[in-house]
Amino acid sequence: MRVVGWAVRNRSQLQWTDTSVDIYVNDIRENAPQCSTTCGRFFNQNGQYPNCPGGVARHYDHSLWLTDGFGGGAGGDWGQRMATAYFMSNLTEFDAWMLRDWWRHLKSRYGY
Repeated sequence: MRVVGWAVRNRSQLQWTDTSVDIYVNDIRENAPQCSTTCGRFFNQNGQYPNCPGGVARHYDHSLWLTDGFGGGAGGDWGQRMATAYFMSNLTEFDAWMLRDWWRHLKSRYGY
């Protein structure tokens, strides 16, 4: 897995300033921030990304959309959507270890 972007309501939610991943600010759909549709595989099924600023190299294949109060889950070739509470309550010790290990390898990119 390679993280290629973050979608946020406000840039100050992210505590780094480099440009190693694309950051999409205040592009809101169904009350949630989203990455640019011009860079999404679901929206460009021909494999061409003519309007994505980074082109094919900066496109994304899937998104994870956590939603407060969402009942059940949904998924497809665009990504996954599930309840925030469900996602958080199903994290395991291994998941936490993997996240720490992932951060250990990446934190130097963000000045930590």
